[in-house]
Amino acid sequence: MERFSLFDILSVLLPGAVLLFFLNALKAILAIDFDLDLVDLKNVSEFGFGLSMSLMLGALLNLITNSLKNNKLFVKYLKIYEPIGKIMYSIKKPEEYFFKSLNIQSTYILKEAIFFNAERFAALPKKEKEKFMGLQNKFYSLAYYELQYAGKIDYPKTYQSFYFFFRQLVTASLLMIIISATILWKLALANGIVIIGCCVTLGITNVLLARFFRSEMVKKLYIIYSIHLNNKIS
Repeated sequence: MERFSLFDILSVLLPGAVLLFFLNALKAILAIDFDLDLVDLKNVSEFGFGLSMSLMLGALLNLITNSLKNNKLFVKYLKIYEPIGKIMYSIKKPEEYFFKSLNIQSTYILKEAIFFNAERFAALPKKEKEKFMGLQNKFYSLAYYELQYAGKIDYPKTYQSFYFFFRQLVTASLLMIIISATILWKLALANGIVIIGCCVTLGITNVLLARFFRSEMVKKLYIIYSIHLNNKIS
């Protein structure tokens, strides 16, 4: 069974805590009579309930985010699910680092080389591009599990956990914007503008960070996997 690291837990717990804090703040702004401070460290039972709620909300955010991974909003516009192939071609001269060993392995597993330089890939027909994008996603998963089995996944997995954390926060930010817009008529105009402005700023920041850590996650995994393959050959 795969072990959960501290990063794995925090990537679920902290986004849930952020959403819970937002809901708690709305409770205070709207003067809702609900006598339970979900972030009260002095009260063990209330803190435990708040921790449980954070985990539940974080797991829900993770479920929603995963269900939207093929959604145009997340793929095309927010680009927090950038295809593996596109990330590969953003690496400066990647073929000099690990294309050779990766193509040897993909030929062995998938019966064909699937990594090309940016110029060659750009010249491929659309259907061929889609085919190789799919194969690269499959290859990435196989590489991930092989490194995990070999006990060499820790370095790229750290970047993966940060990516999961920020992409969950993207979903949380979107929910916070929707909730704020829904109850805007109940808020003073200044309060509404400030709340929605903060949510939008948080969302944009998390989108940029999610993109960065997804890119670094892919690069680090392939660098480690390339070294792993070269060591196996030698």
